[in-house]
Amino acid sequence: MMRLFFYVVAVLAMAHMMVEPTQAAFTCTDVDKCLLQCMPYLVGAATVPASACCDGVKQIKGMAISIEDKRQACGCVKDAANKYQNI
Repeated sequence: MMRLFFYVVAVLAMAHMMVEPTQAAFTCTDVDKCLLQCMPYLVGAATVPASACCDGVKQIKGMAISIEDKRQACGCVKDAANKYQNI
């Protein structure tokens, strides 16, 4: 009987973890920091992006695993781009 109780508790705990909304693994501030080195290229002050810019993009790609994460990262990039008229 105790064994059955343990299994029921384990199944309920796993079900709870599956339906509970997850917290984002990053914030828009994190995305902004990753893209900071891209600004000279984005505003036309540099003809090629810096290697640190490429590293930042790779870092965002690593942070945004799920579809929801990717949507959030895209929204962060759009919000950041809206702050600058010459991008």
